[in-house]
Amino acid sequence: MKDKLEKLKKELTTGDDDKFKNTMDRLMDQGSLDQIPLLFRTYFTIEDRVRKHQLFELMASVIKKGAEKTWMGLLNQEPDIEARRAIIQIMWNARLDFSAYLKDIVEIACLEDELTGIEALTLIENMEGPFEEERLMDAKMKIIDSLNQNKHILKASKVKILQEILAWIMVQEDRII
Repeated sequence: MKDKLEKLKKELTTGDDDKFKNTMDRLMDQGSLDQIPLLFRTYFTIEDRVRKHQLFELMASVIKKGAEKTWMGLLNQEPDIEARRAIIQIMWNARLDFSAYLKDIVEIACLEDELTGIEALTLIENMEGPFEEERLMDAKMKIIDSLNQNKHILKASKVKILQEILAWIMVQEDRII
């Protein structure tokens, strides 16, 4: 398996346009969820903007069952803030439903910087639900706690982002019967 992943990485980082295109086509047809972490790490090594964009689009097009869990696992394991932000961008471009992970995304919005908070807000606003009352309450409490505990150190822009997420959650709560 490791050899296959190394071969895949080499094909994606090659200077050969035909090999790159063939690899991308093969991934579109036969790619698997276990390749996502490698694809994402490779994304950061590609300098060619066109190829980088194509790889981004490929990752965002993955709609296989379990893709949400794969992306969330990668997000939770990634220590680099810029990489975490890129994962969230891919996630909201993916047209997948991350509603089950609302609390996790809210927690990231609370802990990370403003740019990541904006990306998290975008992902949250695109969640379709339905939402369990308990999940909404947990997410709401996470934001309220973060605002109360960190009000003296949060920038106004970060407070505004968290308030927008909180307002969105409250709208969702109003929809619960």
